[in-house]
Amino acid sequence: MTGAPGYSDRPIVPRWERKDLPWVAAVGAAYFIAVRLSYLFPDSSNVMAAIWPASGISLAALLLRPKRKWPVLLAVIGAVDFLGKVSLGKSIPVSAGYMLANVMEPMLGGWFISRGFASPVRFTRTAELAALFVAAVLVNGFTSLVGAGTASLAFGAPFLPAYQNWWVADGMGMLLITPLIVIGAGAGPELRRAVMWPRIAELAAFAVLFCTLLWLLFGPSNLTETSGLRPYAIVLLFIWVALRFGRCVTASALLMFAVVAVNFAGKSLGSAILGGEDPARHLLFVQLFIAVITMTALLLVVNVSERKGAERNALEARDLLQAMMDGTTDAIYIKDLQGRYRLFNAAASRITGKSSCEVIGRDDTFLFPPEEARAVMDGDRGVTDSGKTMTYEEQVTTADGKKSTFLSTKGPVIDEQGNVTGLFGVARDITERKRAAAEVTRAAQEWQRTFDATNDAIWILDGDQCVVRSNRTAERFFPSAGGRFVGRRCYEIVHGTSEPPHDCPLLRSRKSLHRESMDLFLGGGWFEVVVDPILDAEGRFDGAVHILSDITGRKKAEAERNRLAAAIEQAGETVVITDPGGSIEYVNPAFERTTGYSREEAVGRNPRILKSGKQDEAFYGRMWRAISEGRTWEGRMVNKRKDGTCYTEDATISPVFDATGKIVNYVAVKRDITEHLRLAEQFEQSQKMESVGRLAGGVAHDFNNLLTVITGYSELLLQKMEKGSPHHRDVEEILRAGDRAAALTQQLLAFSRKQIIEPKVVRLDLLVADMQGMLTRLIGEDVALQATAGKSLGTVKVDPGQFQQILMNLAVNARDAMPGGGKIAIETTNVDLDEEYCARHPYVTPGRYVMLAVSDTGVGMSEEVKAHLFEPFFTTKERGCGTGLGLATTYGVVRQSGGSIEVHSEVGTGTIFRIYLPRVEEEIVAPSKINRPEYLPRGTETVLIVEDDDTVRKLCVRILGDLGYQVMQARTGAEAVAAAVKRGDRIDLLLTDVVMPGMSGSELATQLVLHHPEMKVLFTSGYTEDAISHRGVLDEGVMFIGKPYTPAALARKVREVLDGK
Repeated sequence: MTGAPGYSDRPIVPRWERKDLPWVAAVGAAYFIAVRLSYLFPDSSNVMAAIWPASGISLAALLLRPKRKWPVLLAVIGAVDFLGKVSLGKSIPVSAGYMLANVMEPMLGGWFISRGFASPVRFTRTAELAALFVAAVLVNGFTSLVGAGTASLAFGAPFLPAYQNWWVADGMGMLLITPLIVIGAGAGPELRRAVMWPRIAELAAFAVLFCTLLWLLFGPSNLTETSGLRPYAIVLLFIWVALRFGRCVTASALLMFAVVAVNFAGKSLGSAILGGEDPARHLLFVQLFIAVITMTALLLVVNVSERKGAERNALEARDLLQAMMDGTTDAIYIKDLQGRYRLFNAAASRITGKSSCEVIGRDDTFLFPPEEARAVMDGDRGVTDSGKTMTYEEQVTTADGKKSTFLSTKGPVIDEQGNVTGLFGVARDITERKRAAAEVTRAAQEWQRTFDATNDAIWILDGDQCVVRSNRTAERFFPSAGGRFVGRRCYEIVHGTSEPPHDCPLLRSRKSLHRESMDLFLGGGWFEVVVDPILDAEGRFDGAVHILSDITGRKKAEAERNRLAAAIEQAGETVVITDPGGSIEYVNPAFERTTGYSREEAVGRNPRILKSGKQDEAFYGRMWRAISEGRTWEGRMVNKRKDGTCYTEDATISPVFDATGKIVNYVAVKRDITEHLRLAEQFEQSQKMESVGRLAGGVAHDFNNLLTVITGYSELLLQKMEKGSPHHRDVEEILRAGDRAAALTQQLLAFSRKQIIEPKVVRLDLLVADMQGMLTRLIGEDVALQATAGKSLGTVKVDPGQFQQILMNLAVNARDAMPGGGKIAIETTNVDLDEEYCARHPYVTPGRYVMLAVSDTGVGMSEEVKAHLFEPFFTTKERGCGTGLGLATTYGVVRQSGGSIEVHSEVGTGTIFRIYLPRVEEEIVAPSKINRPEYLPRGTETVLIVEDDDTVRKLCVRILGDLGYQVMQARTGAEAVAAAVKRGDRIDLLLTDVVMPGMSGSELATQLVLHHPEMKVLFTSGYTEDAISHRGVLDEGVMFIGKPYTPAALARKVREVLDGK
């Protein structure tokens, strides 16, 4: 809880750590051993020890450890002391009393000694030894009351002697043991110096003298001698060891001396009989003698150590000062009042090229040219005369002959009486610094010019968003501010508001500590605001760089680029961009639609993924050679989609150059023309069929006139011949040949869509059902016929007779395609053809249709056969087995009926024809039965026959004349008009050819009706014209008889028209 009252921010260190266990165990073991050994040196009463080393051990243990560890150590010391006393046969109360006294001694002594020192006590200072002496006297004087009192109560001994013995023994333990342990804990370097070879002999000599003197003083032979001054000779040895061997050896010698002295004194041996013959008095005086010698030797050795340390520090300080003076790059010198140098460091020597030995005792004229020397010396006099420290620049010539600038700091040297005895100086070469400063100034000026010259408005903001620096462009962007930017907040200037906008980039940058930006429409233009944070040393927000850039042009360019990109993305043509190596970098959606490859699949790959194998390597070589030479390539190629299907496209591939003229990309614009080629092929086929149809129609027209004459006169001959006549059979053959020729002509007209049809509203499934029996007989027993009708089949408007012919043609072709037998399926159903289907079949309009499908399981057709399938006279059958007009007739009838036909076939899989006829919303009209008389109908009405073919006209005149009609004839329309006008009587019927030179039959009828309103018209022709029909479908109310016709057919039709049926 840092910051809470009563708590420190310092980390809490535990009182006990596992690593303290060895130390505590060592202290406990040493203390226990010391307790047991102490009683080897009892006092005169043989109750207490003469020296109590345990007190020194416990006090040293506390001084060597932090105070937070003391409780654990004191607990261990107390426990060990108690157990030690018990083990020596002391009672528990006595052991507890001794334990209390022995625990209080180190606790109070440690507190007293360490309280006056900030650093740990290591007995390197006389004050520390003084504190130890005071603690040994005063603290022991207090704690001895407890120990002596316990001994007096337990053993009945007098209190004062017990108190005296306790006090002296524990004090000696502190004085002898504590310094030895504390000093020894850090005496490694000191011991290494003491045992160096030059001192080993000296140390050995000391040991010999020390042991000899101990023998002389305490040996048994000297029992009866008086003390005299002999005991004090030992002091000289301790002075020697203190001066020569340091604290650790001295403390060790003192302990050895004390052990020997106390041991022999306790036995009343030796010549050092101090205090008389009384053993107790003698032991006391020996103890005090040891204490005095101990304090004297320790104080002496610490004092010597302090003096040597001071000397070493002084030498180190001198060496450090000299090293600093010689190591610094600044010239340091001292001069007397006459300007003579008294000190001259290495840097000054390097600068002047003169050594200190050469310069000491000489003035500046020895170092510098006269003018420079006078200037330097004048400056020195100003310092010595004023007695003040001064700093100024000086220019002098250095050792390399160059004039350099120095920043000199000079001050007076004042003696103890306050008199100026000279001056000191420190000179630093600032030539490079001044040059750098000049460079910085120049750079700052250049930066300011750049700062002002940039086209962006730049502000430096402080942590409160206030402008602290602004460039001149800001004045141009915000003329209303009048150049007053500094001190104002940026949003006040830009937005004219007292608060920043919610999406302010400065607020976002302050939070994210990264660059933030926004686009801003301001004053009719677009600006980009960019804010970069300025961070302090700790990474906190301390300000920002605010940049306002006019991006109006960029926005317009981006809009233009976006429009261009949108145009490319939405273009119907494929656009592909590659790198110079041909790797695809971009494709538009049209590419995806055309090829089936997604953008992700195409990017990074080569366009060769579209190769179809339809072009050879030479083709691609020419293409790459052209574009790599910087030329645009145009051509047509067949490529392959992802699904394996091929398509044809026109392509334009152009190189893209960078500013240096290097090709950096290729862009290909391609258009899929597969459908266009298919439609062009269909159109070409349609044009070819149309041309053939016109030729066929023209031939059929003349041919029908001939057939009309042939069949007409043949039938007239048959009427006049008896069946048994030898020529009757010949005329019948002529008539049958004419009928076959007429059928062939009708097929030609059907193909060319020049025949006249009379469509009826029918249902195809009913027509199929009516013909199913006949078709079954037609295709034979080895071919199965299956007819399927859709539900709620719609009605269509077709010529029933022609539809039956279509169905027969398809059935016969299917039968011939299955010489080994098979199956023919006829299906009728309603279908709706949508825009997508009609886009692939441009001759079809969207709408509702009835489909007739005829399929077989035959040998199928190749693509080459299908290409010529509907051409007249094209057949794959053997000679004499077909005319080649069956499918051509079917095609013409379907197209004339407003429908379409398509075929699907593959070799070995059979064929299916689909015919689509428009649905009509009309009811089926049942056909009326006509009773045809067995004889030819006759009449007496006036009939005007107009026919440009003389033979046909003569035949008609003869047929109708024989039937009783009043016949008028004309070769042309003009002749007919003249004849009709000339004749004043009524004309009941106009029988006219449709196609005639000059005036057509329709035009003739229009003119004659004006003169004879009651006149009826019967048209005749070998093929249709739009004058009486629309796309071959007979106009409403128009009466027509097609060529060739027989006399009977003509007689019935004329009578039917006159009767108005």
